[in-house]
Amino acid sequence: MEQQQRGTIVFVTSTVADGPPACEAGPMGVRVNVVAPGFVRTEAGAHMPQALQRQLADRAPLRRVAEADDVARAIAMPVSDDAQFVTGTVLPVDGGAAESRM
Repeated sequence: MEQQQRGTIVFVTSTVADGPPACEAGPMGVRVNVVAPGFVRTEAGAHMPQALQRQLADRAPLRRVAEADDVARAIAMPVSDDAQFVTGTVLPVDGGAAESRM
């Protein structure tokens, strides 16, 4: 990326993690962003009690939890050519749950 003077890095973390992404790559033409999903419905989480899943969904203004496709589309956005001037951001993918706690 440094030799090409361009590139995109997207870290996937959690809404529980905090802090901005590293921006020192910007002068090299490399954009760095973070996608931070909240609870995502997956096979691994299927064992979670339905009452707890409902509680997590109810915390979000959209009243549901994320599907894997929701997160995939959020990752695709900062990688796209439409986001050429987007860097140093954290994009929460939690249906607005983080905002509702403020």
